[in-house]
Amino acid sequence: ENNPDTYDETMKQAISLFQLYNGISNPDGIAGEKTLQLLNGTPAPYKNFSFGEKNSRVLWIQKKLSSMGYLNVTPDGVWGKRSAEGIRLMSIYKNGRESADNQREELYLLFSKNDLKINNISGLMKNGDSGNPDINKARIRLYQAGFIKPDRLKMNGVFDNELELAVR
Repeated sequence: ENNPDTYDETMKQAISLFQLYNGISNPDGIAGEKTLQLLNGTPAPYKNFSFGEKNSRVLWIQKKLSSMGYLNVTPDGVWGKRSAEGIRLMSIYKNGRESADNQREELYLLFSKNDLKINNISGLMKNGDSGNPDINKARIRLYQAGFIKPDRLKMNGVFDNELELAVR
């Protein structure tokens, strides 16, 4: 049960997202002087990003997605199809499915302590393997490269015939 007087991982994630949406560069989840000023004032309202929107928040998100392996283009600070796709893929990897179109919930994943990086695949995988977290990472990377169709992207943790065909 969460104690409202305790600074925990949930609080750090919430502060990081607040910082991001209020234009603080490099959100760190720490309520420093600038964050406290914003908390005591009127914060920017939460809103989903719109296609074509350009700002430093979008650039920060794109850089984070790129470092984790979910964005395969150079970050430019413009919210577009690839940015939205990166967030969607991260949600699929974390939850095994798409979230219910909740961009805010998906953005929280950027601050998660869980290892959600998919650009660090290692080890041998073969048909019939299961339980290896790299199998789902490989699925997303193969999807990004166009070897798995969107309707066939599944996070079942099994190296099956479909994944073998995509690798060949």
